[in-house]
Amino acid sequence: KSKFSFNYKDPIPKNDVTDYLKNFDLMIVPSIEDGFSITCLDALEANINIAVSKYNGGSEIFDQNIVFDPLIKGDLNRVIKNLLSGKVKCLVKKSKIKNWDDYYDELKRKILSKF
Repeated sequence: KSKFSFNYKDPIPKNDVTDYLKNFDLMIVPSIEDGFSITCLDALEANINIAVSKYNGGSEIFDQNIVFDPLIKGDLNRVIKNLLSGKVKCLVKKSKIKNWDDYYDELKRKILSKF
């Protein structure tokens, strides 16, 4: 018998996601391959800590102290312990992305800077 369990939750309307996430201390995005998880932005908007896999496209915008390699045993534990102990905060590196509007503005700025 597994020591792990989960509860299935019906889909949450997009307008309610931020308030729902505020009930949690930590979001873990353990992707092995992911272009960009919208859940990363949802966690930022809810102002909760997030541990992000280095294989998630969103990992590039986060401080590397909250990025872990899910293929290395113990790496997620390191990040979780740091986040929950208060040693590290969920930080977006060199950016003020806090919501979808900020993400759009930052993305637009980066794209336009290439031309």
